[in-house]
Formats: sequence, C-alpha cells, structure tokens
Amino acid sequence: MQGQQRTVRMMREIEMLRTPPPGVSAWTEGDGLFHLGAVIEGLAGSPYEGGRFRLNIQIPPRFPFEPPHIQFMTPIYHPNIDAAGRICLDMLKMPPKGSWKPSVHLSGVLNSIRLLMQEPNPDDPLADDVVSDLIRVATKPPVKRSFASIKASKRAVDSDDDDDDDDAGGAGASRRRISRQ
Repeated sequence: MQGQQRTVRMMREIEMLRTPPPGVSAWTEGDGLFHLGAVIEGLAGSPYEGGRFRLNIQIPPRFPFEPPHIQFMTPIYHPNIDAAGRICLDMLKMPPKGSWKPSVHLSGVLNSIRLLMQEPNPDDPLADDVVSDLIRVATKPPVKRSFASIKASKRAVDSDDDDDDDDAGGAGASRRRISRQ
C-alpha cells in the first residue's frame, strides 16, 4: 500500500513540476519516478546571479513521510552546502531537528533551496570556512560578487549535462524533461 501511495504522490509531484517556481527546472532521470534532476538559477542580485546549479533528487521508499534526498551536483561556495553538495535546510530533515512534513511539495523544497542561496543561514553552517569568508566579505559589497562566482557558472552545468547519460544510470538511461522553461 505504501508503495502505491508513493507512486501516486510522485505522479502528482511531477505534474506540479510541469509549472515550476521561477528559476527552477526539473525532470525525471531514467525510466522511473523516484530519481529526478533539477537546475536552479541563481537569483538576481544574489552572489549566484547568472549561475545554474544542478541538483540530484532521490525519493526515499517512505516518501512523503520522510524528505527527499537532495544534493548539489554543481560545486557551490555556500555556508549551508558542503563540498559534497549536501544541504543544511530544516525542511530536508525529520522532526524534532527538522521541519519536514508530508504536506511539503518538491516545488516548495526547490524554491526554498533557491531562496537559501540568496539568504544563507550562518547560524547553522555545514561549511565553517565559508561562514568565515562570508562574514569577512559581507561588509565589502564589491568583493561579495566575486566571492560567490568562484563556482557559479553556466559552464559548470553545461559540462555536467554533457556527461549526464553516463551518470544517470549507465548506458540507455534516459531523461524526461518535466518543466517547460
């Protein structure tokens, strides 16, 4: 029964992602419903403006009763995202430490990640060295732009896209675009 609920929920989630939040696109990877890819565009006025960041989304067997596993594939210099691409965001954690609820939708999670890129939370970092740099450059706006553009480039996603067929499940793996942008 739980597997059927998960499948029905994912079909609804994918339908919702056909009209994603601004700056987000998503697609299924391979032939299944439980592995997705996404790209988040950096918000205008943020240090990531103009950047395109690829994410990998794995839907766990107990979804929606546990959160999806989301990881940045494009390197990003951010205090709440570590070098492995793991994201420190309350809505991606189970209570009592986190705020995941089964009523949360993937489009809302992706939008929250995009907003986290604009408004880092230095009080809950995954990358302490980035927090130190963030605090040091926060008072110098001209430096702030170069601080984050270290890894945020269109080429990072484009070069990653070239290799997707190999990374998305081996030979014959396919990708079905969900959102239209």
